[in-house]
Amino acid sequence: MMLRPTESATIWMQQLGRGQRRAEGKSHLAVIDYIGNHRSFLLKPRTLLQLGPGDAVLAAALRLAQGGGLELPPGCSVTYELGAIDLLTSLLRVAGGDAALRAYYEDFRERLGQRPTASELFHEGYSPRSVRRGYGSWLRFVGAMGDLGDGQRAVLEQAGDLLDALEVTPMTRSFKMLVLLAMLDRDALPGEIAIDALASAVAELVRPSARLQADLEVPLEDARRLARLLAENPIRAWSEGRGTGGRVFFRFEGGRFATAFAVPDSLRSDFQDLVRELTEWRLSDISAAPGAGRGSAGPIHVPGEPRRRPPPAVPARPQAAGGRPRGLDQGPCRR
Repeated sequence: MMLRPTESATIWMQQLGRGQRRAEGKSHLAVIDYIGNHRSFLLKPRTLLQLGPGDAVLAAALRLAQGGGLELPPGCSVTYELGAIDLLTSLLRVAGGDAALRAYYEDFRERLGQRPTASELFHEGYSPRSVRRGYGSWLRFVGAMGDLGDGQRAVLEQAGDLLDALEVTPMTRSFKMLVLLAMLDRDALPGEIAIDALASAVAELVRPSARLQADLEVPLEDARRLARLLAENPIRAWSEGRGTGGRVFFRFEGGRFATAFAVPDSLRSDFQDLVRELTEWRLSDISAAPGAGRGSAGPIHVPGEPRRRPPPAVPARPQAAGGRPRGLDQGPCRR
């Protein structure tokens, strides 16, 4: 029985760990824990289920627990009395601003058998940023909805700092996202790419869009000027940790732009899919902002019901074999 009150996740895990010590003739462990009418008791399920920050994440986990949908190691089970779930839920402080987005998300998934991407939500007038307060990030919201695969969850755990930075890094123009999309199209993210090859890839992305061409303000045919622009603006910002809380995720040396982090080969595809989703959303956002292409942008506020927006200037995605666009491979969702 867990009778010692604590507000420390470490102490709580130590208490639980004592019961998990092996002993001769010991085949299993049954733990009985108690909760009370105070937010400090939310620490217990949050620690046990290894949840991230935000009450909305815990609320989603409690709904799964009530429906028997928690993913646990083989041979393990967690049972909450209905009264306990009601009490814990009453202690949560979940912001209501994401209710409309969540309803649309669930309806989209129900109708199409797959979750919407951040860009798809944005195109319908919803802001993926609205879930940050409750879930910490767009991708953590997707994870709480049960729609990240095993590889994607591993990527979020290992590269979460970078993915979080992609969601919030300040932008007044499209440059930051264009260089990352260009690297993805050259299969150089993670990896490295010469500045002239990067400029060529950016030109290919921008060429179909008059708005993005105006944003660059450099003739696409002038490869030298374009390379110099990229080196002076987005590459310098990325390599100096500007807009990423001082964290340096990229470096620029000897005319080559490279990642300063590594991703296991087994997770490379999942990593690229998530990065592409975020960069395409951020590019849509900056393209649709008032004054786009003139250095003026701001956050999108969508009160109440969604409103339609003009189609943003997102570059056409390269085609893979068979004519299928490269990008997020949406398989059947896990409910």
